[in-house]
Amino acid sequence: MSPCAAIVLEPAGVAGWIIVGLISGWLACKLMDAPSYGMGGDLFLGSLGGLLGGALVGIFVAGTPQWWISLLVALIGACLFIGVGRTVAAARNA
Repeated sequence: MSPCAAIVLEPAGVAGWIIVGLISGWLACKLMDAPSYGMGGDLFLGSLGGLLGGALVGIFVAGTPQWWISLLVALIGACLFIGVGRTVAAARNA
């Protein structure tokens, strides 16, 4: 038996992860100062982080997690991706 749970990819869950990521990207674009990849870049990084965070919940949580847990982890993932992306942009521009 595998120590990790199986990933459950339900269309509504994946759409939720993407939406949370897009919202996180938009908020980061509005609230954070430069350096930035612009609104499009932040939205893209946010959606990638939301997808990765939501998928990680599926790996480490057995069964179907509650919706708010998936969305919270997707939000954290989106914020992490945007933060790392902006750190890379700051280092490159320095």
